[in-house]
Amino acid sequence: MLSVYAKWLVEGLRLNRRWRLQPLKFLLALSLPAYVMLITAAPLKAHFTHFEPRIIHITNQPASVTSAEPSKAVEIYLRMPLPLLLLPENWGGLDSGEPIPFTRRLREQNDWKYYLAIDEIRTNPKALEALIQATHHITSNGRKLEGLRLEKLHIFSPHKRKPFSSLSYARSALNGEPISFDITGGEIFDTLIDIKLILPGVDTASAITIKSALGEKLKVISRLANIVHIHRSNKTDKQVTIGVLDAAFDKTVSQLTQAINQFSSGIWHILIGLDHVLFVLLIIIAAPSWLAVLRNATGFTIGHSITLTMGVLGHMPQGAWFIPSVELIIAATIFYGAAVLILQKPEYFGFSNVLLIGLIHGYGFSFILSDVLKQAGEIDLTSILFFNLGIEAGQIMIYLLVAPLIWLAGKYHVEKNWDWRRAVALLAIAVSLFWIIDRGTTVLAII
Repeated sequence: MLSVYAKWLVEGLRLNRRWRLQPLKFLLALSLPAYVMLITAAPLKAHFTHFEPRIIHITNQPASVTSAEPSKAVEIYLRMPLPLLLLPENWGGLDSGEPIPFTRRLREQNDWKYYLAIDEIRTNPKALEALIQATHHITSNGRKLEGLRLEKLHIFSPHKRKPFSSLSYARSALNGEPISFDITGGEIFDTLIDIKLILPGVDTASAITIKSALGEKLKVISRLANIVHIHRSNKTDKQVTIGVLDAAFDKTVSQLTQAINQFSSGIWHILIGLDHVLFVLLIIIAAPSWLAVLRNATGFTIGHSITLTMGVLGHMPQGAWFIPSVELIIAATIFYGAAVLILQKPEYFGFSNVLLIGLIHGYGFSFILSDVLKQAGEIDLTSILFFNLGIEAGQIMIYLLVAPLIWLAGKYHVEKNWDWRRAVALLAIAVSLFWIIDRGTTVLAII
């Protein structure tokens, strides 16, 4: 069986123009690794899929409260997915059954389930406070601050969240008992936490930096947005980033700094999105000339710029089916582009076709930025512009990386001995088949 499978793949890499039944062989051969990838990757998927942003508000503690406190202190309101706080850095995943702090494990059929140990948190909040202190580092004017303490916490299910986008909303969400719970099933991978912290010895007039390496080694960290606000007497400054938490606020945060943050997020978003990277790569290697590359890349840019803006402004279907359906269609566009390359039909991958495909990818780009901006409480057109410019910069980086490789392949006549373009297309088909199967099951489950 393996020898037949290998033979089919080798035939696809030969410089053979007499295609008849070979495409069917290739698809059958490539379907095997797609199914294997689906099965083996299932345990490696992120086990908390609610990519709720981490939202932080920093403000001066009211003077009436601080009368018995040090001369100055700040309040920090923080919302995040609870697993982000609790998962150990070296946790081995669900299949390992390794313990997670403040949870109890149960083996149900073939899976481990982790339920929140509510009584443990109620009776020993100091242990949770110590975990927060160990994982969050705040400096003022370059000096590390000590004494961070937990004042209130609220643990709840996502569908019971309260607004948290403004300081008044954050205060209202934590205007209750020092420790409270509002959860249904109690599984930690479907749970959020709101926290109120007090940090003495600093005020918002200082230059403040807040950092946390929580989730640094988790794959989902690349999709986690951080929305950090610092509320001063005369204005509120905000930073929006993706990934690990690292927000620095000088005494004032310029519009230029905020624009740079969004620009960097756009670059990062396309470079970590393998589906988008693969499609950009196909645009390059499927085009018959560099002029065609420029023309098609322009079509892709126009397409995704339109729907990125429309998606962020809310001009898209709101059903639960829409986002996974777009992700499925994006996978299908990669399959389409690779098939065009294999069949050597560049006329089916021209400006108008790529522009239409760009419309689909633009909605994909919009999802993360839309969530970030809406949770931040506003639609910021400047953020949309610079995020989109960052995407373009990321695409240019891909073009600049691939162009010399194509030039070298032509200079040294690599294609005379090995059809490397077809090899890339076959790899793209294998990966897209995996995504089509995986994302297709998600869509079917929803509809």
